[in-house]
Amino acid sequence: SDVIAVAMNDTPGGAMDILHALAQAGINVEYLYASVGRSGKAVMIVRVDDNENAENVLHNGGFHDVHPSEIYRI
Repeated sequence: SDVIAVAMNDTPGGAMDILHALAQAGINVEYLYASVGRSGKAVMIVRVDDNENAENVLHNGGFHDVHPSEIYRI
């Protein structure tokens, strides 16, 4: 399955802004995983029903997508 990796703050509610942006755009989240990093950041791996639209929504919302090669540096 194709998924999207998004950087987020490692704070309580850090995922809320991402999920809110997706919900406002009517994008359904099928599942997600989150992982804490070493740099005060975390990564959310999310499977949605429309990757292209979700990527646009997240990019326009100021969220940083994470390339697979970057995951281990977070």
